[in-house]
Amino acid sequence: MDISTFTSLVVSRLADGHEVTIAHLGTFSAKMQGAAISPDGRQITPPRCQVLLRAEVENAANAVKLGIRSEEAACVQTINSVLDCGGSVMLPGLGKLEKSAGSGIAFTQADNVTIFPDLLGLKTLDVMPKDPEQKERRKGLFKSRRSES
Repeated sequence: MDISTFTSLVVSRLADGHEVTIAHLGTFSAKMQGAAISPDGRQITPPRCQVLLRAEVENAANAVKLGIRSEEAACVQTINSVLDCGGSVMLPGLGKLEKSAGSGIAFTQADNVTIFPDLLGLKTLDVMPKDPEQKERRKGLFKSRRSES
């Protein structure tokens, strides 16, 4: 089994709302984070998907253990071999695995995670104009509206 097929299997189970426990690797989980407005009110961050990897394997109630067949076990073994040699492994559509300090595994989420397609890939919106003329016009607009009321 290649990395892309392996990753597709993990992504499909995450999309179903399960944690995915992979022996000798860890537990992947995905959650949706709601939209947020910055404390100063200048930026709106759209909802996004956050993917996490807990390197320690535990038996969570909602976890789905990946049925490790020989080809999947070989893929996990290859991943661990690359990590043990100091390399990194890209999991397409999820992110990058690297060896962290000690014997742990570090996971960095990719920017293009599409586990929850409803998010539509929206970007953070800066609601404050960057052009000085626009800022002045905006100030004038708010002043005139205040004087009208």
